[in-house]
Formats: sequence, C-alpha cells, structure tokens
Amino acid sequence: MTGEPLGRGQTGSVLSGWPSLGRESRPWPSTPGQTPWAPSWIPTDGASAESIGPHTVEVAAVPPIADRAVALGPTTSDTVAAAQAAIRVLDETTTVDLTALAGGLLRSESVASSKIEHLDASQRELGMAMLRGVPVHSAAAHVAANVRAMTAAVAPGAGDVPYHVVDLLHIHRLLMEADPYEGGWAGRLRTMQNWVGGGELTPHGALFVPPAPERVPALMNDLVRFCNRTDLDPITQAAIAHAQFETIHPFTDGNGRTGRALVHVVLRRRGLTRRTVVPVSTVLLADVEGYFAGLDDYRAGDLDGWVTRFAAAATRAASSGLRLATDLAALRTRWQEAARARRGSAVATLLEALPGRPVVDIESLRELTGGVADKNIYAAIDRLVASGVLTELSGGGRNRVWAALGVLELLERLEGELGRRSPARAVSPRP
Repeated sequence: MTGEPLGRGQTGSVLSGWPSLGRESRPWPSTPGQTPWAPSWIPTDGASAESIGPHTVEVAAVPPIADRAVALGPTTSDTVAAAQAAIRVLDETTTVDLTALAGGLLRSESVASSKIEHLDASQRELGMAMLRGVPVHSAAAHVAANVRAMTAAVAPGAGDVPYHVVDLLHIHRLLMEADPYEGGWAGRLRTMQNWVGGGELTPHGALFVPPAPERVPALMNDLVRFCNRTDLDPITQAAIAHAQFETIHPFTDGNGRTGRALVHVVLRRRGLTRRTVVPVSTVLLADVEGYFAGLDDYRAGDLDGWVTRFAAAATRAASSGLRLATDLAALRTRWQEAARARRGSAVATLLEALPGRPVVDIESLRELTGGVADKNIYAAIDRLVASGVLTELSGGGRNRVWAALGVLELLERLEGELGRRSPARAVSPRP
C-alpha cells in the first residue's frame, strides 16, 4: 500500500486530515478465471493473454473512517446547516400528510436512482409494477424493486438500535433477488474484483478499481460503525457514508442503488427525516458527470468539496419536495370538493391515501380501506372516476387498475424541475 492518491487533485479538507485513497498492487491472471477474485462474467473461451493485460493491477486501498475526526470548513458548514433547515421545514411544517407524501417521494427518488443504472420507467408504469399480478416490462419491475428497497431502507428509523451489515445486505437482496443475471449474488458481498469504466475483460484502463474483495468485509464493518455514530450532523454523515460505500463498491452489481438507499438510512436513523424522504438522488443524478466528480473529490481527500455538493443537492431536493407537498395538499382539496366525500366514508379514506398510492387495483383498495365490503369499494371507485380523481388504465375486465393522474403529473413535474439527467461518462456494463 502506498500514499499515492487516486482520483483528482488534493484540495480542501485534505489538510485537515481526511484521508485520500492509496493504491495496492494485486495479481491479475493472464487467463480469465484463474483467481477467485476475477469477475464471474469474464468469458473463459476465446480471450488471449494480451486481451487480459498485465499480471498485476492497481486497486484502491481504502482507509477506515469509523473513528476518524470530521472537520469541515466554515463555508461547507453553512451549506450543511442550510440543508438541515430546509429538510426540517419539509418534514415538520408542511400541512400535507407526510406519511402519504413519503410514498410519492420514494417513487420519485427510486426512479431517479435507477436511471443511472440505465433503467427507466414512467410514474404510471412504476405504479403498475408495484401491484401484485399486473404484467409489466422488466425495467418497471427493476425500478419497483428499487422502491421496495428504499422502503426497507427507511423502515428501521430507531437510531438507538445499532445498524448492522446484515441490514444493508437485506436492502441489496430486495434490489437484486429477481435479477436474472445477478440474483445469485443478491444480499452477498462480492468475492471477486470489480471495476468502473474500461473494458469488460480486465480492470486495466478502468476509471476506478475498488478495493480487493478480501478487504470488503472489514471495510463494510467499519462503514457501519461510522453510520452508528451520533457525534456529527446527519447531512455530513449521510454524504460520507454514501461516498465511502460507493468507494468500497461491495457488491457485484446494484452498488449505486444500494448506496443511495443508504443515504435515507442515515437521515431516517438520525431523526432528520421522520415522516418523509428527500429526493437527493434526483438532484445528484441530474448531473452524472458532476456526481462522479464529487466522488472523485472525496477519494482525493477533498471532504469539503463532496459534502458541499451533497448538501446543496439536499437543499434543492427539500425545497422542491415542499412545493410538491403544497401542491398535493391543494390537489386533495380539489378532490374533496369535487367528490363531496362524507367524513369516514370509503371515498374520504381513499382521498387521504391516494397521494401515497396513486396507482391502485382492487387488492390495494381493500388494503387502503381496511376491510370495507367490495360493493362499497366499487361504489367509491365509481364516485372518484366520475369526479375526475381516478382514471381507469386497464380498460375493464380482470386485473382492473386505476390511477390518480394528477398525482403522477406532479411527481413527473418534480423530476423535471429537479433536472433531467445529463449524459454519463462511459462505464462498464457491470461495475
């Protein structure tokens, strides 16, 4: 291991002691599959020694962070404080039911979080994919798995209960267990080398080569210890935890999505987001080049550069989330006026629930109304369709599906408002 940094030039808080990555020289096989840390997707036939490259490769030597002091510059600290204030306004002062709003924000965050993995689905497609027994295309199914993983991420909100590596493995399992190629690795730390960018056969020439696989368990235990700390603010802690996770790259696939779910784990456990989700990924992924540049800053020891970028994204996400909450509250008021729902009726119950569940079928409607007779549910549906609250997507018959299109339009507007994704730099198909 050497002190030679990986990534961009050393600036910012590197002088305050935050470590840059080192390099570690590791053996690399001349024939694919000779070592247990060679990627499983490398073909074993038809590849020459020349195509595999030299017999060694430089991998990241990642310093531990669990007990490291965190010192930010005054400008960064001000940006972090502004982000915390914006999130508190969203979480505490909005008049909308933030428990229901959280579902809508999870959808927006999960769609954005999957786009960087080259998966995309409209809000309507995603809503249908969340229903049981409704056929959807594979991209929507993948994004729906991301929503479930995000939901699992924010569920363990008690910060006084220690977080464990197994909790992260559970999130990854939810993300990947249905994947036809990587499902066998769902919920398991990698035992092979991976890399970002470059070719598929070798890490030589890659943009970033994470640490050797035998380093991963100890580094993940160290990361979880860092996540259990309570001596630094939640924004800085979430920013560092995410960047460290992406640097370790502990899984064969799905690292980006799992790492972005970890952001919500930290914010929820530290009590900053008690009733909602801040769509930070939607902002970060609007500029993929900038996002990768921020991770490069972190890996070069520039903690202030990365935390400032992350906190600014959180502020923007919280502000737009507050506007969404306000617009959803106004939409629900219009619904109530149009439907003239009687308090305590199935119609009134559904009007409260639809902002968080904008695409529904009969099974989900039974769940939302808490055991109301089917005839009353169908009567409520007819009332909501007639008043323009719901629109049927399925065309009648079996497996009927309805959507609150007004909610879907607001969620799609949020994504557009926070920024469309710019082209990413080229990465290997399986980083």
